[in-house]
Amino acid sequence: MHLEEIVNRINQRLEALGITALEAESRAGRRDAIRNMRRAVARGKGGVTMRTIDALAPALSTTPEWLLTGQDKIDGNEITETIPFDKRSPLDDDRVIEAFGLAFQSLVGKLITEVEANILARSVVRIIRLPEAAMTQAERRDMIRASVRLFRH
Repeated sequence: MHLEEIVNRINQRLEALGITALEAESRAGRRDAIRNMRRAVARGKGGVTMRTIDALAPALSTTPEWLLTGQDKIDGNEITETIPFDKRSPLDDDRVIEAFGLAFQSLVGKLITEVEANILARSVVRIIRLPEAAMTQAERRDMIRASVRLFRH
């Protein structure tokens, strides 16, 4: 992942949407994120966190995968897509309830924004969608808990 390529894709989306970096940062709740990435590119060093990418993607009407790699679909409307209407295979209700229970139980007493809740929800769904053979249920639960811990920092 090269930061300059990510910034170029961000600039593409800004232009396509006709919005400023400041507006995208505001929508994402990530003040100065794009400006800081541009500065890091100019200095030739620095990076970006997945939390920032996950927050910027919906604000830029794209996917985190596209911002990171240029692959996947350019336009994504993940904010308006809800899990039950996902075009991929349906999720098992018990697994979803258990996963979100674990995730949100870890957030008790913490105030989070709608954007943050959306980021966490997408992260949990990605973990749920990992192939059954990839990990045990205990490993999956640990991964969800780790995701929440990373999210809280």
